[in-house]
Amino acid sequence: MDGRIFYITEQLTGNLNHDWTIEEMAGMVELSVPHFQKLFKRNVGAPPMAYLREQRLERACECLETSFHQLKQIGSQVGITDGAG
Repeated sequence: MDGRIFYITEQLTGNLNHDWTIEEMAGMVELSVPHFQKLFKRNVGAPPMAYLREQRLERACECLETSFHQLKQIGSQVGITDGAG
């Protein structure tokens, strides 16, 4: 995996509650948005926002299985808010 994409995936999974944008991700690795999106999909197999959504859902599922927190609280912890995915 390209080191820049590895770095971004680590940042995303470590900060799921952050309100990420494609522009922010691309800027972090000093790539244009189109180049970043192409490189990310080639390395990960999914577009950046789809990958982020999947990571958030996986973390939410883990939290639901292992905690007694309310659904809204878990959603907030992983960056899922009402009306957003």
